[in-house]
Amino acid sequence: MKLELIKLFNKIGVLFASCDGKYTSCEREFIEGILAGIKKNSIISDEEYADLLREDIHVTFESVLQDYEKFMKNCSDEQKRLVNENIISFIEGVINADGVSMPEETKLLERWIADTKSESFAYTSKSQKEIIKAFQSIKKPEFEERTFWEKLGESAKKAGLKVIYAALLLYYVMVAKSTSTKDKALIAGALAYLVSPIDIIPDGIPVVGFADDLVVLLYVLKTVRENVTDEIKMQAKTKLGDWFKKIDENELAEVL
Repeated sequence: MKLELIKLFNKIGVLFASCDGKYTSCEREFIEGILAGIKKNSIISDEEYADLLREDIHVTFESVLQDYEKFMKNCSDEQKRLVNENIISFIEGVINADGVSMPEETKLLERWIADTKSESFAYTSKSQKEIIKAFQSIKKPEFEERTFWEKLGESAKKAGLKVIYAALLLYYVMVAKSTSTKDKALIAGALAYLVSPIDIIPDGIPVVGFADDLVVLLYVLKTVRENVTDEIKMQAKTKLGDWFKKIDENELAEVL
């Protein structure tokens, strides 16, 4: 099942990377990085993975959609939700890999969401509560500043604008002198979780997106929102410029 999933992601990646007529090296590197991440915790052999990357893929929207529907037939409802969450996250990463989202890519994403009915698989309030409950119960790793910045930089484009903005807001709240010790500890746990290999999403489908991370970050951000000043928002937005050439204010507004 995991080999089929990697093949599906590869085809989806090629479809969206090439839909504007330009398949950039940044997009290819992003796709291969995600595929390598799925492979890491699977039983796929190095030979199978190498053969996959060597395939000369010619895809159409219709052919990829057909492969997607075929794959989903063998998934449970929970697996379908996870796959869809991660596909959308993956697509957003592909179209932003070179720092610019083209109109053709955005339109194709809208078509994909409509045709796959991906919105119906979005996280429900029940599943969000389950993730938050799991986060509250796990032993949090220690927060290390150097590791945080290294991992944040490495995963910025994969994680997406909203995840990174939420993480930055929390970081700047954490280092503010006016923040209570209790809130600092809560934020440190969330940020350490973000950059750690711990995964609280149920097993069954390799997770390649950051859907659960965003749920956790927004939960903590909501808890400490009184500490988020205009100055902190400006600091976070300024830092985003290190990784994102284009910043959508509407996306940022969805975070806070």
